[in-house]
Amino acid sequence: MEDSYFFTNDGVRLHYIHGGQGKPLVIIHGYRSEAVEYCHNLEELSRRFTVYFLEHRGHGSSDRVDYGARLSRLSMDLHQFLEHLNLQKTHIMCHSMGALVVFNYIDLFGQDIIDKLIIIDVGPRLGRNPYESEKTNKELGGTFTDVWKIYTEMKQSVEKGALEFLNQAENHPDDISEESPFYQYSRNLPRKKQDPHFLASLILNISTNDFRDVVMRIAVPTMYIAGETSRATTPLLTDWYKKNISDLRVASFTREEYGRHSMFCANPNKFNCVVTEFLTEQTADKKSISN
Repeated sequence: MEDSYFFTNDGVRLHYIHGGQGKPLVIIHGYRSEAVEYCHNLEELSRRFTVYFLEHRGHGSSDRVDYGARLSRLSMDLHQFLEHLNLQKTHIMCHSMGALVVFNYIDLFGQDIIDKLIIIDVGPRLGRNPYESEKTNKELGGTFTDVWKIYTEMKQSVEKGALEFLNQAENHPDDISEESPFYQYSRNLPRKKQDPHFLASLILNISTNDFRDVVMRIAVPTMYIAGETSRATTPLLTDWYKKNISDLRVASFTREEYGRHSMFCANPNKFNCVVTEFLTEQTADKKSISN
């Protein structure tokens, strides 16, 4: 895999990793994530696809700037990245906040460039609406009860913000995924320093968007990947996706399969297999991929 950079139209240098052969696959990571978290996936997926991994501004080896901490700017960055690569068609795989970036991209630029779409463990809305039912909040994947508190804590330090972030996300009592040797290896890799002010503004913005109407208009073959012990999703959310995306596959990671929010680094063997199977299959028939 090779490292490259390109400049956005507002002067930010973004880092991306690329390599492999076959149809293009663009990977869009989540909040506070970076390329090292995918250390068990990039090389393996590049055996079947030409992989492009973009690091958002303020993340990884991309520029640290004090502007653009919003979904609309990140989706413009993605748009300019795809133009930079001169791709006519590409698979897109997006995790957590990365999926919200892609939903925003679809809203602004359409979905003609997307061949197949993979959404990993996130709903169309991160914030919980206290004026809607508990069932509706769980159907939409709403996690945060007080995003302003996360924002305030994050501005003080990344550590305080991350702690409040976790306090507001429901912890599955039976989660064993931290026992995964793959996850432990990834967790111990060095990470780039992050700016708490940028992250505070970003979490505030991404938590106050609702992309239900965009998801309902997704017309490309789509896979939704969910973790049984994830803090970020619920079974009701999986059912909601099944009802609202016409051409959908589902892949589930059980507790025993280290089904955490970042199952791609906790159980990369299964993850890489289900992704490759979905992206290379020819049939348009709906099915679930569980093993």
